[in-house]
Amino acid sequence: MSNYIIDKVMVWQDGKTSNKSIVVKGDKVDSVHNSVKQLRMMKQNLENFIMSPVTTTVFNESNLPASWSLYEQHVLNGIGMILIPVEVPYEYLLAPRLEEIRKLMKDSPLDYLLAIKVAQKTVSPKLMQRCIKERISTVFVKITNLDELQRLPWSWIRQFSFPYNPTFIPIFRQEIANDKAKTIWSKIMTDTKLSHSKESLTEGEPISIQILKKIGLYPIKGYLRNNGELSYNLFYSSHDTSDFNGISEGEYDKLVVTVLNGKVVRAGATLSLAEKKGSEIKIRIPGFLI
Repeated sequence: MSNYIIDKVMVWQDGKTSNKSIVVKGDKVDSVHNSVKQLRMMKQNLENFIMSPVTTTVFNESNLPASWSLYEQHVLNGIGMILIPVEVPYEYLLAPRLEEIRKLMKDSPLDYLLAIKVAQKTVSPKLMQRCIKERISTVFVKITNLDELQRLPWSWIRQFSFPYNPTFIPIFRQEIANDKAKTIWSKIMTDTKLSHSKESLTEGEPISIQILKKIGLYPIKGYLRNNGELSYNLFYSSHDTSDFNGISEGEYDKLVVTVLNGKVVRAGATLSLAEKKGSEIKIRIPGFLI
């Protein structure tokens, strides 16, 4: 694998743009600089492009086993990482259900992180112990009854979550998906000092940097950094970087190149995922940067 410099590229990340030069060694980012005039290496001039990290989105278990075309569609939309909430009906089934999904993901070209999705009544101290054992950093909670939600032993749940502290993501049943439900949820989470999202996450939409930090994916994903992963999207410089996460609806035609783990998987209209092998990401410490 060659070593080279991605030179004079406008990088969009953390909500702002800056002109950077990136030293690449093999399939990794070695270092990121404002200027690299002193380095004698082959240079790839990208001053006519805007670079942004690939995005992460929720990928529902019902999609599995996923068709190749679905993975390709995600790449066309700038997505290079997927978060899969695994339905767990009972806490003792957590580990077996994770293994089922791992088998379905063995041929995935995209990296993935496993989460769990449970009914609110299933959330318990014992479930938290199993999450810690399996290194599950994200718990999606299906909220169906606000009175029942408030009666759950949240203080004990908090105690048994320590020190791993998974992040809780709400899924509001349609009939109660209102401001009152969101307020009650946020108050419970804030009062018990549990890591959480105030809002539900939508499949196909980029997950915000703040949530990526909470669940422990950032800066592993979503950030171009020293000694980090070489995964990015390139846009024509006419792209409006004020849009959320560097991409706005209807502007994917301005996304021209996608690189995942050092491999070019999309160049213009050409996709090539055949040689890309995804892997499961394990989170050692969620919320480390919060």
